[in-house]
Amino acid sequence: MSTVKAVKTKKGKIEIDVERYRSEGFWNMLNQLILCENELEWNDQGELPPENLSKAKRYAEEVMNGNDEQYKFEASVLLGKIYYLQGNSEKALKILSSLNLLSAKMDPITLRFNYIVSEGLAVLGMLLLLN
Repeated sequence: MSTVKAVKTKKGKIEIDVERYRSEGFWNMLNQLILCENELEWNDQGELPPENLSKAKRYAEEVMNGNDEQYKFEASVLLGKIYYLQGNSEKALKILSSLNLLSAKMDPITLRFNYIVSEGLAVLGMLLLLN
C-alpha cells in the first residue's frame, strides 16, 4: 500500500505543477522555451544550421518579454548559449555572468532546469577560459 501511496504522491505533484502553469496562463511561454531548446539540438551529423540559431534566438527573446521570472531566467541562459554558438563571446559572457548560475534556485527543482543551468555553467566556463 505504501508503494501505491508514493506513486500517487509523485503523480499528484506533477499534476499540481501542470495545473499551476495552466492556471497561470504560462503555456505560451513554456512552449516558446521548448521550441527554443529544440532549435538548439544538434542534428545527427553534429551540425547546427544557422537558421535554427535564428529561430531559437527569436523564441528566447519572446520569452524575455514575458512576466515570469523563471522563464526569463531560462531564456537568458539559452540566449547566452545562442550568442556563444554564433561566435559573440562578449554578449554570451555578459549574459551568463549576470545570472549568478551557481546559486540559481527553482521550486520544485526539475531535471530540465538542472540541465539548462549545467549547460549555462559549461558555456560560461569555456568563455572564461578563452578570456
